Amino acid sequence: MFYRVKTGMFAWILFRLTGFALVVYLAMHISVISSLHDPDKFDEVMVFLGSWQFRLLEIGLFFVVLYHALNGIRIFIIDFFNGSLYQARLWWIMMGLGAVLFIAGAYPMVHHAIYWKDNPTPVAQKVTGDTTPPPALTPATTEVLADASH
Repeated sequence: MFYRVKTGMFAWILFRLTGFALVVYLAMHISVISSLHDPDKFDEVMVFLGSWQFRLLEIGLFFVVLYHALNGIRIFIIDFFNGSLYQARLWWIMMGLGAVLFIAGAYPMVHHAIYWKDNPTPVAQKVTGDTTPPPALTPATTEVLADASH
């Protein structure tokens, strides 16, 4: 017997997968935070967390949190407002909203990751021994950094 994967089943599977991903992330987060009592270990972890690869992984985390939150709102509407009659349409509405929010949130994250790929953090320079000064900031990157600090 084969099941046709419809919107509700797909939403259910993705909801479980994103929930599991959030639990794994939480365990890793607690592990990293608890290992930072040693100053040398702290510098190593900060280099990893400041890397452009990790910053791109943050975009994946943003997607997971966004999907899980929006699908949770959809489930709330289904449960408390007789939304089961239009649950598929509601899923598509939430995914459209999610796509807009994802693009709006991921764009600055990608821009930030690309900038720091070419300009490592001072901690990274200290740990790796790289004494090359970072390139001069252009007006555009200065503006982006000023916006990010607020």
